[in-house]
Amino acid sequence: MNENEEKVIETNNNQDSGIVQVPIQENIVVTPTVESDNLSDKLSQENQNIASQQEVIQQQIIDEKAQQEAERKKKEEELLASEANKGPSKFAKFMTVILFVFLFAFVYFLGDITEYINQRKLEKQTAEISNGKLICTNTKSTENLDIKINATFAFENKEIISLNYIITSTGDKIRDKQELEELLSNCKRLQQEVKNYAGVGVVCSLNNGVNSVKQNFDYSVLDFQKMTSAYAEAGGIYPQFKYKDNINSVESKMIASDYSCEKISR
Repeated sequence: MNENEEKVIETNNNQDSGIVQVPIQENIVVTPTVESDNLSDKLSQENQNIASQQEVIQQQIIDEKAQQEAERKKKEEELLASEANKGPSKFAKFMTVILFVFLFAFVYFLGDITEYINQRKLEKQTAEISNGKLICTNTKSTENLDIKINATFAFENKEIISLNYIITSTGDKIRDKQELEELLSNCKRLQQEVKNYAGVGVVCSLNNGVNSVKQNFDYSVLDFQKMTSAYAEAGGIYPQFKYKDNINSVESKMIASDYSCEKISR
């Protein structure tokens, strides 16, 4: 009996027993088909195309944002240039005019304002002094000489009654001798001139390079209107205050003329 006949008999026997046996196929190999390869290639290509499109879209978005930002900056620059070309607004011009008017008024009335402020300060600081002296000093220089001015006002009940005005010029007794002697000569001429006027006295001195001119004014008898131009030409000062002027007002005006002042009681 050959092998085929044996397999048939086994099959028949199995059929007789009611059991069907399926022959087992060994070493089955599945070979990919051409259609599956093509499908895989298409999917790969489509993925690449999608990725490329996404990159393009993303770059377009970046470029669009950059363009929008550039346009925004350009509009801002154009707006600023336009505002600059328009010049100041009406409100700005109006405020400028107001500022100039205020500054002009301030400068014009500066002397009066300063005097008023100084007087108010002095009234508060020296309200308790009714009788005493107001001593004011000032210094200046020429090319050769140092000059000091001392003005002492006597006052009662806050009203001035007299003034002692001293001008001291200091220089080199040898190098400035001629100029100092000329000052002394002018003082002596003034001394002779004031003999004609009531309420004025002059004392002259020159010692060791220091020339001194002392002028005394008694405001109770002084009448400056009677003084001639010769008085001023000889170096006499103008006694700008009058008898019983308020001492605080006098002090304020002296300070406004660059003097340093101090009240002392007596």
